[in-house]
Parts: sequence; structure tokens; C-alpha cells
Amino acid sequence: MYTITKKLVATSQYGCIDSAFSVIDIPPADDFTIAISTIDCAGKDSVHASFTLCNNFKRGTIPAGLQVTFYDADPQYSGAHLLGPVFITGSSGPAQCASFAHFFKRTLPVKYLPSSNDNGTTIPLLLPNDKTFLEKNYSNNTTSITYIPFDVNAGTLRRYPSSRATTLQLSAHAAPE
Repeated sequence: MYTITKKLVATSQYGCIDSAFSVIDIPPADDFTIAISTIDCAGKDSVHASFTLCNNFKRGTIPAGLQVTFYDADPQYSGAHLLGPVFITGSSGPAQCASFAHFFKRTLPVKYLPSSNDNGTTIPLLLPNDKTFLEKNYSNNTTSITYIPFDVNAGTLRRYPSSRATTLQLSAHAAPE
């Protein structure tokens, strides 16, 4: 919650003017959530995540400077490690939801937990600090996804984006000389 002070000016029907100051408390209204679309291998030590951020407030927007952090475990407990770098939204826009893509370092195990609007520096997280955007519900800021890298076995490539497996038949060809 934050407060603002406004000067109120009243004029009577006879032209008499009086004023007073009023302190107005404004409660937080934002409610950020995150959903991962895909996570794919991006080299031997990184992954590429496609995700959507939403502000579930009725007139919500995605602001510039909103942080999305990725962890290798639940960030509410001390065993979680922040996987850098932290993603920060660029310019704000009128949309209630926006899609983004981000590269970050991967670790094992391969379950990733992204979190929107946390401070990204200490455990337990999910609590506001001076760099977060105030919102009404912090309990829905984290989701999870299990990533299983692809494997090649007997001429078949199995790729596991999200929760469904895709199998492709591979064939070998001689390289041109």
C-alpha cells in the first residue's frame, strides 16, 4: 500500500474558497503470474525459456522493470539456487499478458521454477522489497516445469518440451566430399 496527499479545494455558491489536505491510502492492485510455454537446450550449460507474464488485475499491465527469476528448486526453501541471469522486462505496454524469451544457466536436476516479482537475492523469496511491484497476492507468483533433454537412441530422437514427448525417426547420410 502507498499513500498520496492531495489538496482539496471547495468553492461555495457565493464564491467563498476553502482548502484542506487529505491523505489517501492506495492499496496494491497488481497480481502477476507466470506460465512457461517451452524450455529447450541452448548449448552445453544453458536453456532457452519461452514464457508468458500476466497481470491478473482487472486493469493490469506488465510494467517495465518487473523481474522474472529462475531457480533449480522451490525458492521458498533454502535449497534453491538462483539461475542467472535474472530477466527484467523492458518497456511497459497496455497488454495484460505478454510473452517473452530468456536464456539462463541450467543445472541438474532439471526441474525449473520461475518466479515473477520476487527480489531474486535471498531465500525465502516471494516477499516484496523496494525493487518489487506491490501486488495483492504473492502466493501465485511461482510455477514449475520439468525439462528432460532430448536423447538419441537407435536412430530415434526423442525431444521432451513441456510435458509431451515427440519422437522423430532419424536416418544417416554420408557427408558430401
